[in-house]
Amino acid sequence: LTAAGPLILASALPGRSTEGLDLPALSRHFLNLAGLPAPLLDIVGHHREPGRASDGASLALVAVHVASGGSDEGHLAGAGFPQRLPAWRQLLSREGA
Repeated sequence: LTAAGPLILASALPGRSTEGLDLPALSRHFLNLAGLPAPLLDIVGHHREPGRASDGASLALVAVHVASGGSDEGHLAGAGFPQRLPAWRQLLSREGA
């Protein structure tokens, strides 16, 4: 879902670079136009900076943040998930092998 904006942009404007664009915000915008629900839009739009989301403590948002390489341990601790981080990282390392 987080690649929706760049994919739509590439289809509509072939050859256009996405360099310098806020890709999560672009994806969120296009998915909003498609009528997706607000909690999903928050995950897509804020997975890189979960503290900016309306519900930054959402398990789904935190899981997507970690799965996409996020490592905001301060946010994870504040959201109550620091104990899950080692297991998630281990799972991700096995998936990438």
